[in-house]
Amino acid sequence: MSSTQEWPAARYLTAGGAHVDLTPVTELDDADVPQTVGMTALCTACTATVTEMDTHPYRRTGEREAHRWAQDHAAWCRRMARPAGATS
Repeated sequence: MSSTQEWPAARYLTAGGAHVDLTPVTELDDADVPQTVGMTALCTACTATVTEMDTHPYRRTGEREAHRWAQDHAAWCRRMARPAGATS
């Protein structure tokens, strides 16, 4: 049996070979429908995190800023992700 892992909204490869994953921040609207209101970026190696929220409901400013941060971070982060199953 194979397991599946949900793919992030976007993924950037870091200089150290890890990833910066972007996931949407959602809230329920008045009709209980999830709406994207921002984006969170997380580095899988150094665990640096940023959450950018939309400042205007239709312009996706948070998404743009999170992508910009993720790309900049990925360019300089050289920390390597811990291999699966590794212990300290």
